[in-house]
Amino acid sequence: RAKSNFLFTQIAIIGIILLLLIIGFILNIYNFIFSATGEFIVSRANKACGCNIAAAESHSALTGVFLLFGFSLIITLLIAIGRVTFSIFKTRLFITAQKKNLLKKTIKLAKITDQLGITGQVEEIISIDPTIFCYGFIKPKIFISSNVVNLLNPAELQTVLLHETQHIISLEPARLLIIQFINTFRFIPGIKNLTKKYLSFSELAADELATNNFTVKSDLAG
Repeated sequence: RAKSNFLFTQIAIIGIILLLLIIGFILNIYNFIFSATGEFIVSRANKACGCNIAAAESHSALTGVFLLFGFSLIITLLIAIGRVTFSIFKTRLFITAQKKNLLKKTIKLAKITDQLGITGQVEEIISIDPTIFCYGFIKPKIFISSNVVNLLNPAELQTVLLHETQHIISLEPARLLIIQFINTFRFIPGIKNLTKKYLSFSELAADELATNNFTVKSDLAG
């Protein structure tokens, strides 16, 4: 869990740095546009009056490359915002559909959630699919299908609930949105590898809680 949190902290810091860079590029592009506009006006004024008014500094090829990179980052930012927005929209549609199938917890599930102290954070749905997942950005909850409850024995059911509980503790749904946002910039060296590593450690952290620090593995294996 510590490694997972450390990796996410690194990713979050990279995200903040990227945002600051993009803001800097936006300001520079803004200045460049108005500087170029000023040069055009000065040029027209020189022709009109035959004067020799000093123009602004000329922009080097390096400046052009700098601005091109800035435009690329800004476009990627817009794509990242679009991806996250679309993901939130799809998730809400999916959750709304699942809530139509809510049912009162079975005795088997209620007993385990009471023992774990997560009764208010677990919702059972009628479904033939073996589904269990964590959702919600601020106050996450666990959706579990009646099929999973029926298929697993009590010890196995407790294990999968503990796995998802770790995702609740770490606010994983919100983290995954941030990961999706940052991963849009995977053309930058290191980002793709870092986000991939985080996703692996996140699942290991959940398994760590589910198996009591990997000391009881049989129920998870089952």
